[in-house]
Amino acid sequence: MEERRWTHWLLPIYAFIVTILMIVGWHRWSDSQSALQTTTALLNATTIGQSAKTDKTVLTFADLVIGYHSDQQRRHDQIEKLSTKAIADQIIPPANIGKAGVGPDLSYKVKYQQREVTYTQKGSETIAMVRLAYTITSDSNTIKNDLVLRLPMKQQKIVGYTLYRLNQSQASHD
Repeated sequence: MEERRWTHWLLPIYAFIVTILMIVGWHRWSDSQSALQTTTALLNATTIGQSAKTDKTVLTFADLVIGYHSDQQRRHDQIEKLSTKAIADQIIPPANIGKAGVGPDLSYKVKYQQREVTYTQKGSETIAMVRLAYTITSDSNTIKNDLVLRLPMKQQKIVGYTLYRLNQSQASHD
């Protein structure tokens, strides 16, 4: 009888231990699911190399903003094709078209050290961030710049434009 006395406690102890293990397992599983969802959200938030067509559009726009172009009307029209008339007018005001803002004797060359494009999804809007590290050479002058171009896009068309230095805070632009 003494031998059987402690055996009637085995079933409740076993049930208690199994319940504790199930609760711990459920908490670990739910934590892993939330971590998985967070990781998926982060992967969806930032992608590199959206598509070759979008990359080309973004880099062409960056070249039009930064590079030397003697024909300002053609430059304005190309920017307008990639974005909007308002953005093209902001970058090259219509009053400056036809004027020799940068003449052939004041031409310059742009040599890129880095052109990196990353994308962030914000609702239906894609935001392209282009880092442009480059050197401008004109006659005997050399200027180094490290800029970031922020381009909100909808359906692969640029709908906004902000240019700031790499060390400048982006918080004022969001």
